[in-house]
Amino acid sequence: MATRLSPILPADDNKWNRILTTGSTLAHAAAIYGVLPLDFGKWELATVDGWTVAHMAALCGTLPKGFNKWELADADAVTVAHVLAVHGKLPKDFDRWELTDKNGWTVAHLAAMCSRLPDDFTQWHLANKDGITVAHLFVERAAEKGVEEKLPWADDSDVWKLSTKDGMSVAEYYHQELQAAMLRDIKNLFR
Repeated sequence: MATRLSPILPADDNKWNRILTTGSTLAHAAAIYGVLPLDFGKWELATVDGWTVAHMAALCGTLPKGFNKWELADADAVTVAHVLAVHGKLPKDFDRWELTDKNGWTVAHLAAMCSRLPDDFTQWHLANKDGITVAHLFVERAAEKGVEEKLPWADDSDVWKLSTKDGMSVAEYYHQELQAAMLRDIKNLFR
């Protein structure tokens, strides 16, 4: 694919780390435009804040098929997988849901917050530092949307019993979130 960057792309693998006036590397720019070579191997090249070439390619939708360096992280421990999860772009065979950022939020937490979990997701028990599980976030989003359909784990009492460090179970949290959603709906009727 020819772009305005094509004439300056290095044939030498050692020049991808050339710093541009933007503060990013030549490899970052190539990731933006989707012109990295098929055999590119310097995904870990990073800006001063730790944003890797892989992060940039994930954000721009230019990661190659077969990419698997999900654990590459920036200065806040946000992984490449976290970036893809927010945008709903994780591959169907993704299995690194447990990767965490510096605050303990897993890739699964972010996917749940953005309503981007796959239909066959099963790792509801993954918890952050406060014990908030993926299931807690999922029921929060379901209640916000007014979803009345059966939850994926509806028949699994173990998931309903998962609790935060403060002792709030998924069942209690779901009940609380549904009540809050109903109150919002009632208030909206009188506006």
